[in-house]
Formats: sequence, structure tokens, C-alpha cells
Amino acid sequence: MILILALPAINLHAQNIASTTLTWKADAYLDINTGMARATSDQLVSYSNQRIEWHDEAGNVKATYSIIEINGQWTNVMNNGTILYEVRSEGRQGTIQFSRASGILSIQIVLLKPDENPDMFRFSVSTVTPL
Repeated sequence: MILILALPAINLHAQNIASTTLTWKADAYLDINTGMARATSDQLVSYSNQRIEWHDEAGNVKATYSIIEINGQWTNVMNNGTILYEVRSEGRQGTIQFSRASGILSIQIVLLKPDENPDMFRFSVSTVTPL
């Protein structure tokens, strides 16, 4: 007896970042303030219009960002586009920008600090998938 299973393919063509939970797998990380770059397996999970979590390589939550406001629309993450979230984490405000330009995915985090330069991080993203 042959058993054939038909599983639905995950289609990102209809995935709207502002209304779908997505996992963004990074392959490189840059601390813009220090210039330190390294390979990574960190992930960021965007929970539609609610929050964003940064998970380290072991899967532990490194930071949680509450979304205050969304600037822009990106209704198809397979196409080039950008969306900017205004966020808050541990009493600090900042922005997180998700983008695809010329087919290359990236995420930039900027968190303000009083009387200091903001923390700034940039991730190169290898894949994005629905959670």
C-alpha cells in the first residue's frame, strides 16, 4: 500500500508583515556603534502589529519590543518593501525597520539612550517564514 500525503505549501506571497506572525532568521549581525560584525543564527519574530522578539542562537528571548506605531505598509514580504515600527523596550523607545531591497532582506534596530548614542544593530536575513 502506498500512502501519499499532500501538504499545503507555505506561500509567503500573501504574507502581510503587519497582520501575520513571521520568523526572520538572521545569518549576519552588525553592531553599528562598535563596528563588530559576526555570523549569527539569531531570529526575530514579528507578531503582526503587537510585538517583536529577538531570540538568540539558543532560542532564548534576548529582547521584547512592544509596537507603538506602524509606519508604512508591506503586504507581500516576497516583494521589495519596507515597514518601520516605532517600539518600546524596557522603558526605551526606538525603531525597527524590516526591508527587502533588490531581493535582500535586512532588519535594523535603533534604541535611544538618554545622553548617549543610540544602540544600533543591523541584521542580514537569510529566510522569513510564517510561524
